[in-house]
Amino acid sequence: AIDEARMKCPITMNIMVFPLTCSDCGHSFERDNILQYLTNKRGQSVKKFCPVHGCNAELNYPVNLKEDEELEIKLQRYAEQKEREKKARRRQMQSQAASQSQARGRTKAEKVDPLHRNASE
Repeated sequence: AIDEARMKCPITMNIMVFPLTCSDCGHSFERDNILQYLTNKRGQSVKKFCPVHGCNAELNYPVNLKEDEELEIKLQRYAEQKEREKKARRRQMQSQAASQSQARGRTKAEKVDPLHRNASE
């Protein structure tokens, strides 16, 4: 299992999809976010310090910022698990709504014909 905090880009705090990890400090970032951080106004790559508070590692793409395939696989699995959980919650809510709708239908029928319940028994 992976710590959910490790899945978030420290720049945006969003779950990463394409992580780059610094080989010097071990911090990971969403690729687009860190590359934007490391690009000057003229579009040139520049060296900067790691944006994680208290970290003094100098970031230099592509020298010490590398694609992190292992983390990317974990992130994909995490996203898939979250999607399965979301679908399961949706199915559960639909099932509950259907049950409530059926219960309301029985109640209405009983009000219209009080003998309705006894007739079906």
